[in-house]
Amino acid sequence: MKSIAIIYELFLQQNPDPTYSDSVFPAVFLATFFTALGAAVVFYLLINRRSAGFHTRKHWAIVLGLVNTLAFGYSMFISKFQIAALSFDSYMMIFGVINFFLAGILFFLFSLVLKQFSIYSKKVPF
Repeated sequence: MKSIAIIYELFLQQNPDPTYSDSVFPAVFLATFFTALGAAVVFYLLINRRSAGFHTRKHWAIVLGLVNTLAFGYSMFISKFQIAALSFDSYMMIFGVINFFLAGILFFLFSLVLKQFSIYSKKVPF
């Protein structure tokens, strides 16, 4: 699980608290990975194989925004409760922003793979 910590520590300074690299980073990464994958599967394989009403770039951007917002939110709360902090600090905020962008990147990559299996959204996001 140290390789997952390296992804986050490329953009964050290494925190002296080992709780981040031991439990926060792996838990948040797995949640982010499965949230982005699940959203892409729902968008391309469930919704856009059955109906043509939710297949534009605007709808894709809405799902992307939901994935990013969820990723930011649960990264903040998981880190707060794992560290047992009383409030959010700047390290958690930066971590949340990095996870926000990581979720977007993962959703985009899953979109590239799964869009070929969709019936109505083969050209979304491009």
